[in-house]
Amino acid sequence: MLSKMLSDREREVLRLISHGLTNKQIARQLQLSPGTVGGYVRSIFLKLGIHNRTLLAAIRHERGEPVAPAADDDSLGN
Repeated sequence: MLSKMLSDREREVLRLISHGLTNKQIARQLQLSPGTVGGYVRSIFLKLGIHNRTLLAAIRHERGEPVAPAADDDSLGN
């Protein structure tokens, strides 16, 4: 399960990626710099052995983890 492979922050970044947010949007949402978010994204890719956001969403879906925005995610700026 992803929860054992990724840190809490990495899982949060993964969730936002799967909602279709860019690094810049994720940075704004989590009050981080875009560079910091980029570091989390690289770490997630490395840990999961993947190289793009589409594969990230597919992994979440395959593992039965939701990829659609939750009802309270309207504030994400989409």
